[in-house]
Amino acid sequence: MNIHWHRAHGLLLRSTLELPEFAAARPGRADIAVTMGGEARLAWLGLGDATPGQGAFAAAPVGGHVMHVDSAGHYWVRGGTEIFVSQAPGADGATVRLFLLGSALGMAFHQRGMLVLHGATVRHDGAATIFVGHSGGGKSTLAAAFGKAGLPILGDDTVLLWPRPGGGFEVWPGSRMFKLWCDAIEALGGDAAGLVSVGDRLDKYFVPNDSAAPDRPVPVLRVVALAAADDGPAELAPVTGLEAIQVIAGNTYRPEYVPLLAREASHFRLCSALAGSVAVSRLRRPWDMGRLDETLALLDRHWSGPAAAASPR
Repeated sequence: MNIHWHRAHGLLLRSTLELPEFAAARPGRADIAVTMGGEARLAWLGLGDATPGQGAFAAAPVGGHVMHVDSAGHYWVRGGTEIFVSQAPGADGATVRLFLLGSALGMAFHQRGMLVLHGATVRHDGAATIFVGHSGGGKSTLAAAFGKAGLPILGDDTVLLWPRPGGGFEVWPGSRMFKLWCDAIEALGGDAAGLVSVGDRLDKYFVPNDSAAPDRPVPVLRVVALAAADDGPAELAPVTGLEAIQVIAGNTYRPEYVPLLAREASHFRLCSALAGSVAVSRLRRPWDMGRLDETLALLDRHWSGPAAAASPR
């Protein structure tokens, strides 16, 4: 059995499935082990008639949590340190990894008691900015555009936040792939021909992150929530107090995992701590891809101007 070692999100992964979305690493003491085989399917069958809907996790009688996706297979996550995958007949590797590196790994992070956001992250002047917002809201497109402009990209889709000694949070590089819609790829000067589609979304593709950041932690300085796009000018407005906490909590990765794991109190404390240690803002920008440079220029001015010096660290 081949063993693959990868680094992602500050963790070392030992996997019997190669994970090209993550950087290769030297063998060591694994934080999370990924094992392909029949164990996840058996854990699912142990639920009997109490099976949840498609793509939803349920507590497994044998411990941990298990879910099933028709197009991918079964996933069993236990203790935040083990992920078992039973591949469905005929499932392609990209689809299996889509749910492994999304829902299943997200469950492992939640089981570890950590704060996980749904966003894309860029590094600017040694600090991280996390773009959050609803699916399809443009997080990945903004990050990819900054990557094309020369900024290092820390990851897309899943953001794992680590508490820093003395306060605040930091992030490590995650996925080396973007998931971009076809119009975003074309607006950034690319071509979808030859790219692998994301699951059954025939107009969304995996795109290599050629601006991946080196594997070291970066302090989080800003969280930017993407508001509904319109035809007006790009605008950035600060968000403070309870609303800032709500922005962060509302952009938790797989928020349904929080009550499933009875993490409501600890999760609220983490969201509050992040809101109190970073500058939270709401970004409204033109939806027209041809005006993407306006949004980039606005953010660059904000990051480089007096407001940047006043931001909490």
